[in-house]
Amino acid sequence: VSKRLNIRRLYTFAAPHSGAQLAGIAGFTGTPLALRPQSPFFWRLEARERASESVNYPIVNFARGRDLTIGDGLAIPDHLAGELVHYSSPWYQPAHFWVYRDGRLLRDMLARLVTEEQ
Repeated sequence: VSKRLNIRRLYTFAAPHSGAQLAGIAGFTGTPLALRPQSPFFWRLEARERASESVNYPIVNFARGRDLTIGDGLAIPDHLAGELVHYSSPWYQPAHFWVYRDGRLLRDMLARLVTEEQ
């Protein structure tokens, strides 16, 4: 018997919920191949999510500008409720890597968590 989590809202950082734009270019084997948009992996995942009544929580995906790895259009799947929180970043700053260290995103997520608890 698998354990179910009671999720009210899912916060993610630069997560490829619908695939990764870079995988469409360089994904030939393994995980990058699975992360291609419209891959069989994402078809199975979407079918499972649509069939499950437990996937009824919104996703809040934090991203930084110029993220060529994931791409803005792939951040939230069409079949799930969600919000893309996008912060701009200078061209010389890695947009995808170290996104979890961006103080702006962390402060925003913390403020949302505090508001939810009240």
